[in-house]
Amino acid sequence: MLLRITTYPYRHYFLCSSTRTSSAGGTLKLAVFNSTQAQYDSFCESSFFHQVGTRLPVTHYGFVKLLSEAAKSSTLLIGEQLHSAITKLGLTANVFVCTALLDVYSKCLGVKLALQLFEEMPLRNVVTWNTILNGHSQSKHPEHALEAFSQMLDAGIPPTHFSVSTVLIGCSHLEDPAAGASMHCVCLKNGFCSNVVVGTALLDMYSKCCSMNVARRLFDEMLQRNVVTWTSLISGYAHHKIPLEAMLLFKEMRNLGFELNSMTYNSLLSSLF
Repeated sequence: MLLRITTYPYRHYFLCSSTRTSSAGGTLKLAVFNSTQAQYDSFCESSFFHQVGTRLPVTHYGFVKLLSEAAKSSTLLIGEQLHSAITKLGLTANVFVCTALLDVYSKCLGVKLALQLFEEMPLRNVVTWNTILNGHSQSKHPEHALEAFSQMLDAGIPPTHFSVSTVLIGCSHLEDPAAGASMHCVCLKNGFCSNVVVGTALLDMYSKCCSMNVARRLFDEMLQRNVVTWTSLISGYAHHKIPLEAMLLFKEMRNLGFELNSMTYNSLLSSLF
């Protein structure tokens, strides 16, 4: 069985019909329509879309790739139609497909509605939990990321680097040093502090929670640093109106050959005003 994709820009179609004549043959037709030209172009110009053309095997892998492209372009209507096709084909019990669908709803509708799908999922893996953690961290209530993280541990799901770095982003938004310190303990216990992404998230959290001395100590102890790490510390100094330290760090970063980006320059300039 094949999935046939038909795109209709500037129109409003909703079609998910099967022309299957046997268990092995037939085609599932999916009409894709757009809400904005930018979303439509982003989806249709994706490398995956060009690779498969308008036909691909109806497998969980095919749906995961399509849902991933829908999430990247924030194309909710495509995600909804794919959800209809997934239900029709009986793939709602597949944890990989449902996790990809969860990501679409989380990015397009917000975590509140995505939670409805999350609660209905019969199976959840660490990627599923990470998706919902990310949704909470980016929402208006990042404190729910801490609650979800606790539920994840209670469910016996071991955290990953992405899990803790995502929750640390929520702690940064909350500017809650106690919650951040608790996550720091989790990082130490699991040996995550040597990871550059986790280390950068910890540094950013402490800098936003008025602990620049701790942030600087973490920075000095990091074995690996990327441009985001440097920019996070510069941003911290800028936030606390310490322009001299921000300038010195900027100079050191440039001397070491790091490629500066717009965020780095913006952080430096904000420290001067």
